[in-house]
Amino acid sequence: WLKAALAQKKPDLPKPPITFDDFVAMACRFCARRRKASDIEVLRQDIQQGKSEGEVALATAGSHTRSSGLRDLSEEVLSSVFRCLRATEVLTSLEPCSKFLQSILGEPDSLWTAFLAQEFPGEGRSLQSCADKAPKWLYRQLIQRRLCDTVEWRQVPLPRSNLGAREGSPGVFYKHGYVFIFGGWGFGPMRDLHVAALQTPMHFQEVMVQGSGPAPTYEAKTTVLEDAKELDGDNSGVFRVIVTGGWRHGGYYEESGMYGIMEIDCRDGAVKARWVRTGSQMPRANHSATYVPPSIAGHLYPDGYLLVFGGCVNGTNSNAMSLLDFSNYHWTEIDMGASSPEPQNSHSATLVSCTVSSNGSKKLEYAILILGGGGGDASNGGPPRGGRDFVASEYWLCGLEGAQFRWEAHQSSVGPGGRGHVAVRLSGTDTVVMMGGGRPPLQRTCAVTTGISGITGNRARVLECKTKGPAARAFGGGCALPGGLAMVYGGWHPCKGTFSDVWVACFDDIGRNSAFFQQLPAPDVEAEEPEESGDEMAFNLVIRRLFRQMEGEGHEGMREGLRSGDEDSDSEEEEDENDESSEDMDGDGAEAPAPEDLQDLMDDLDSSAPLVESSDEDSPSSRRSGQDPRL
Repeated sequence: WLKAALAQKKPDLPKPPITFDDFVAMACRFCARRRKASDIEVLRQDIQQGKSEGEVALATAGSHTRSSGLRDLSEEVLSSVFRCLRATEVLTSLEPCSKFLQSILGEPDSLWTAFLAQEFPGEGRSLQSCADKAPKWLYRQLIQRRLCDTVEWRQVPLPRSNLGAREGSPGVFYKHGYVFIFGGWGFGPMRDLHVAALQTPMHFQEVMVQGSGPAPTYEAKTTVLEDAKELDGDNSGVFRVIVTGGWRHGGYYEESGMYGIMEIDCRDGAVKARWVRTGSQMPRANHSATYVPPSIAGHLYPDGYLLVFGGCVNGTNSNAMSLLDFSNYHWTEIDMGASSPEPQNSHSATLVSCTVSSNGSKKLEYAILILGGGGGDASNGGPPRGGRDFVASEYWLCGLEGAQFRWEAHQSSVGPGGRGHVAVRLSGTDTVVMMGGGRPPLQRTCAVTTGISGITGNRARVLECKTKGPAARAFGGGCALPGGLAMVYGGWHPCKGTFSDVWVACFDDIGRNSAFFQQLPAPDVEAEEPEESGDEMAFNLVIRRLFRQMEGEGHEGMREGLRSGDEDSDSEEEEDENDESSEDMDGDGAEAPAPEDLQDLMDDLDSSAPLVESSDEDSPSSRRSGQDPRL
């Protein structure tokens, strides 16, 4: 291949992306006795002097440096070298070199099994459920998951339970065959734990948590303290979660300065839970909390650490970062100076693998990906509902080993996320999927894929929805499930209120053919309702509040006047309501409706429930709709 390329001298001939130095380093790892260090240095000097890799390879062909030719390597050595690469690199770079290499890649399953183990860790369940499939087929399906462009939704049947509708970012997580939901805003700030087996229908039951824990909060963060590379990596059946911060009172008032560690025991078919530790922290809410396990944190942190970033501190946006060392439970405040992202809240922080540049070379390491969020403060509506959404940037916190942190910021091509979205990493991959979120909430799903492409070359896109999915919402909860599935629960919309439904998203054939997803009822074929604009939502809020106030205060005369088209009876009060509600929706004003339109609106509204519940003045929804219980 090299001889043909040099003989034809075609400058547009595709060049293998693997550099000569990379191949030499890999070959020397397994053929050290066949290549001397002096030979490697000579080859490097030749390349530095301007000789092409092809000229160097031809010059050394037939000499004592036999391993520079692919045909001179044994099948065992080639397999060992290939296992240092990704299968996609091997296929695109080395397979065209000879028919011999094609036969090597096409026959032995052991090579593809090695690719699966090193590129898609934590997919033991997928291997078991697809035992009749060849490893090469499974690898192809997992590549489909990593580079997913479509999403298929199905709703989970839920029998009646005391879980109900919730917002306030309830903690949702999966472990050992169970789905857990903790806290959030239900009938006020909550501190209860519910569990259901991953089956259909899902029967959520409350688990009484023993011991004394932190006070009930919402917009807290619930983080599982286990290696995120595998959903069921620990087979002991016992694991721990940590709950940090949150708001203690309705109206986004008083951040909690406490954390609690809960131990959950799933052995013997019964789920038990108890608080094992509580402590103090910087009071904050609407933040992110990411666990960095010991395998990534390094020897300085033998039990790993928790990294808390951003959120609301003392009622204002913050970009403060705190580290909790689990070996001594000591908090350390991390000052990153001017390199830190701007203050934000209601964002997501996901631990992913990526390729980073270091000292002129590339290496695979782990980083925390920060997406979305909002920039509200006291001057523009207050956190977390004020300000603008951060949708144009992606922030990467690198240097997790030894806590040698550094920030890298890059522009997003699709503007993923928004405040209050749900972000999960698809099992076994480096793909982060974001669902919902934004102001107003959006009904869309986005994905960001990292890995070998690197931070600057990550692939961000909006996924095409193949079926009817959940309504637009923000401030819900969600988690990743085995087989590349993702789950979302609850959430809030300014016109549709608080949700109680549970949905599951599928991104590849493995998840689509899983027993759990197959048991879910097929979605309706009806078209999805179009998303409302900010003006439409502002208009709906005005009308809802106006008629709710009339019904509550018995203003029958005003109502009859509106029915007959008489707007003069109380025009000043109607204008005040329009002004107040317009401020709630990004400052966009809504035109007063025509009298003939109100007749149809009233007929529809009389037979439906209020879209924004405000009977409880101490609720987050009342805060977002312009009523501040703190005043």
